Amino acid sequence: MGLILGKYSGYKEWRARQVQLISDKVFDRIKNEAGRLNLTFEDLYIAVLLIYNRINKHLPAPHFDPPSKQQVRDLIKKCDLNLDGELSRNEFLSFIRQLT
Repeated sequence: MGLILGKYSGYKEWRARQVQLISDKVFDRIKNEAGRLNLTFEDLYIAVLLIYNRINKHLPAPHFDPPSKQQVRDLIKKCDLNLDGELSRNEFLSFIRQLT
């Protein structure tokens, strides 16, 4: 039983790291295309769709449907710590971790 839990724990850490790598790449791509330091709602929704596409394509697990625009709006309110209506890289990573 311990061996199974150890393997599962290792998978969770590996998956979390992969989600972070995917999130960083997508954040940089959207940020560079938008020409801003932070991501607006429109940028974030595109980023979420890209991340879900990559996660579903590259990580072994059941496929997940991306959240609705309203779910993204609601979560932005929780993750936008400085209340500027945009998400910084750290806020974005927290946002993605809560979604996945």
